[in-house]
Amino acid sequence: MPTYVYESVDKLLNDKKYKNVTILGITYKANIDDIRESPIIKLIDLLLENNYTVKVFDPFVKDFYLNENNIISACKGSDLLILGVNHDCFKILPLDEIKKEMRGNLMLDTRNYLNKEEIERKGFVYRLLGCKYNEKTTS
Repeated sequence: MPTYVYESVDKLLNDKKYKNVTILGITYKANIDDIRESPIIKLIDLLLENNYTVKVFDPFVKDFYLNENNIISACKGSDLLILGVNHDCFKILPLDEIKKEMRGNLMLDTRNYLNKEEIERKGFVYRLLGCKYNEKTTS
């Protein structure tokens, strides 16, 4: 899964000079603090190896070197927001504040968890992992 997500991210950001990514959730499953065997950690490694700038926000994880204190600071300057883990607290996101802080407007839902209509209404380009899109992505 990490390689497939990385390839999807790379396609979404292929024309960007700077590739800044924010990942929400890094645990191996929702609503826990355990990152052992988490596929998101492997995704982070792939992104960093390929010169992406990565920030994460996971309120369940206390000691991870890329973890920001809050979701807004994690999104500052980001081109793409990735939902990595479907924590209950991510069901309702402060989309207006997130949009103000992000440089881009792309959102990749890897869990089919977010409300596509609400996200698009707030001005984001929503992508669901595994779905094909014909139109050109704008951000």
